[in-house]
Amino acid sequence: MRAEMQPIRYIKRGTIALMVPLAFLAGVQLTPAKATESATEGNGSDSFGVPAELNWNGDAGGPGTWSTTAVNWFDPESDITRSWPGPPTQAVFAGQQAGTVSVRSAITVLDMSFDDPVHSGYYTLQADPEYGGYLQIARGGQTASIVGENLPKLAELKVDIVDAPAALSSNVVSNIEISKGIKYIGEKQYFGNTTILAGGFLQLGDENGIGGFSGNVDFATTTSIYDAPRLSIFYDGNTQFNTRLSGQPTNSAVGLTCTDQDADSTIVNYTSDNSTANGSTLVSNCNLEVDGKIGGNVYGMDIMTGNLRPFSLSGEGSSASFKTA
Repeated sequence: MRAEMQPIRYIKRGTIALMVPLAFLAGVQLTPAKATESATEGNGSDSFGVPAELNWNGDAGGPGTWSTTAVNWFDPESDITRSWPGPPTQAVFAGQQAGTVSVRSAITVLDMSFDDPVHSGYYTLQADPEYGGYLQIARGGQTASIVGENLPKLAELKVDIVDAPAALSSNVVSNIEISKGIKYIGEKQYFGNTTILAGGFLQLGDENGIGGFSGNVDFATTTSIYDAPRLSIFYDGNTQFNTRLSGQPTNSAVGLTCTDQDADSTIVNYTSDNSTANGSTLVSNCNLEVDGKIGGNVYGMDIMTGNLRPFSLSGEGSSASFKTA
């Protein structure tokens, strides 16, 4: 099954000034590890050991460079500022302000959190403009976690995310769990599955750039419309949706938004067999060609208001119901 998976992707050609409908963000219903003595995976270590969590730039937060040697991580337990040690330490981006953090070289991480109600704006992680860089997820079949910004803000991950080099002890890749608000800009190269937890919102791309990753998408089970997991994918240009969805509860949603300025000119060919996924599929500004199977209802949605609107539908596939207006 893994060999057949293809990355979610689209081709960037134009722009549009609008983003995800606020109704979609709001979830509208439509029917420590213990400290160790040394770092792992080749990141920096020192005589202070590896704490459970470190805060980026202490109480200040803000922009800066994340490397294996820069001393810009504050340990609230020992009151010491130190370099990044690697897993199992959690990287906490909080502080009084957000900003752009440049990732220099290969940074190994397992858990990151941007969940802080204090700072204004949102954090953006990018590759270092001069030296490059990327995040690598520690192997071992563990579960990595990314806790995003409080919605409607989204922590923006422009930096690539890859699997760490195979260790002698394990070659098994880790899966990633997403909670709160996260945006992927650029194709992520990790091969584990991605789970969107209750209340989680993962956006792939926007009006300015592509977003995508390989692997299956799992949705956490939830009964409340207010914490439904949601996935939003932006396209510009004809494309194919061939990603497997699993565990999708009826109150979850997948948004397909086309950003071509020539309204309704983009065709999204839905080829996956997701007949067991029961959540809603929301189509904004796209022509939908269904040659696969969609388990839940399909709605045409106005990107500005979140109201139902007509959309073009074709193909030999099936869905529980198509609602266009």
